[in-house]
Order: sequence, then structure tokens, then C-alpha cells
Amino acid sequence: MKKLFVFITVVLTTIITSSAQVKVGDATLPSTLTFKEQSLDLNGAGIRKKLWFKLYSAGLYLSQKSNDASQIVSADKPTGIRLHITSGLISTEKLIGAVQDGFEKTNSEATVKTLQPKLDEFINFLGGEIEIDDIYDIVYLPSEGLSISKNGNYKGTIAGLDFKKAVFNIWLAQNPVDEGLKENLLKN
Repeated sequence: MKKLFVFITVVLTTIITSSAQVKVGDATLPSTLTFKEQSLDLNGAGIRKKLWFKLYSAGLYLSQKSNDASQIVSADKPTGIRLHITSGLISTEKLIGAVQDGFEKTNSEATVKTLQPKLDEFINFLGGEIEIDDIYDIVYLPSEGLSISKNGNYKGTIAGLDFKKAVFNIWLAQNPVDEGLKENLLKN
């Protein structure tokens, strides 16, 4: 009887643990992202590809699931994205360049000009060597702003819903940096 109990416990633990994570390419993303006591559920996940290279796996986390990209971007609600680096092709310089290019591609010239000081501060938080399996969590909380953490280490926060909108446009705008990734982030 004791062996049966142990077996059932192991099976249930495995089922619960495996359902609490989602495999996305070479990365495993949690089904829930918690930041400063705010829990967000995985809305959708996908892989950022450029040419034939898989650069990172991403998961979009929301307090309430949605497939409406413009509503997600504009909502003054907790929102998060996890970027799990899966390629050695990503360097700090390339990541910073990609963020700057994505910011410029998905926002108006006036928005970019107005928010460039905040973007510069955000880019400073990305500094440091990047390795495969590094994880960036970018989380917006209405009471604080947009925070960034790398491998669980808090880097900083930038206030303002306007900045949250501009950053999340990189992945969710009408013409995002990767249309396939956008579609997967919105699958819930």
C-alpha cells in the first residue's frame, strides 16, 4: 500500500509540475509569472526567429487572457513578457540594437523622440554579457511602471503607461518585429 501511495504521489507531482510549464523551442516557460506579488498567467508563447535562426523564446503574461493586441498594449493593467535567450548569436550590442530598431519600427517618430530618454535608460538595464539561457522579465505594473529583471535580478523600473505601450508594441503592434511570434503570443 505504501508503494502505491508513493507511486501516485510521484505521478501527480509530475503531472502538476509539467502542466505548470510550457516548452517553447529550447526553452521552458512557466505558466505563471510572479513579480512583486503580482501573478500573471501565460497568454501565449512563441519563438523569435530571424532568417533561419531561433533567437529567443518569449511568453506573454497577463492578468486576464486576451487575443486583442491593441487592447493588451494600451491597457493600464499588469502585463509581462519573458524573453529566454536560446541563441549564442545574441550579444548585448545586438540585443540593444534590436530593441532600438523594434522601438523605432513599431512606434511613431514623435513617440520615439518623446520617449528616447526612457528608452536609453531601459537599454542601460540590458547591459552586461548575454549567454544562452539568460532570462529577461519585462513587467508593467500600473502603480510602478515597466520593470526589467535579468535572471531574477531586478535591474530597474521606468514609470509611465506611455513607455509600456511603446515597448510592448515591439511584439504586438500592427506591424511587429515578428508577425509569427505575435500570433503565438496571442494564442490563449
